[in-house]
Amino acid sequence: TDSALVVPSIIIKKDFDKSFVFVMKHKDGKTIAEKITVETGQSYDGNTMITKGLSENDAVIVDGYNQIVDGSVVESVK
Repeated sequence: TDSALVVPSIIIKKDFDKSFVFVMKHKDGKTIAEKITVETGQSYDGNTMITKGLSENDAVIVDGYNQIVDGSVVESVK
């Protein structure tokens, strides 16, 4: 069976007609936020299925998602 990637619905942002989330990427010795366009599937109980655009190894930014833009320097909080 295929496993679905599910994220909190609230972190999915809209840019005109496209949906996107931010993931952490390492670039030039820094950790930055990178905007990734995604396609969404069903939503249930505050979570949304991502059908295209993310892989299971992507570090999706959940905390502080509303305070960053593409290229923002971020730090990992566990």
